[in-house]
Amino acid sequence: MKLVPVSVAIFVKENGHGLFQTFIQQREYGSLKGFWEFPGGKVEVGESSWQALCREIKEEVFFDIQTDGQ
Repeated sequence: MKLVPVSVAIFVKENGHGLFQTFIQQREYGSLKGFWEFPGGKVEVGESSWQALCREIKEEVFFDIQTDGQ
């Protein structure tokens, strides 16, 4: 089995009642179509995990991450 490095994000928001909401998305294509996943994806050659996460978040949910990852 080939291991593929990935970077994912888990966005959590308190709903005000002591419970939390988690942001996930439903896959729209491929063999896992219809399954739920966290935003993120494969780390490409030459990029850090943080760079991959920022790129994937922008591609998938149109958010720009405004921090340096530290």
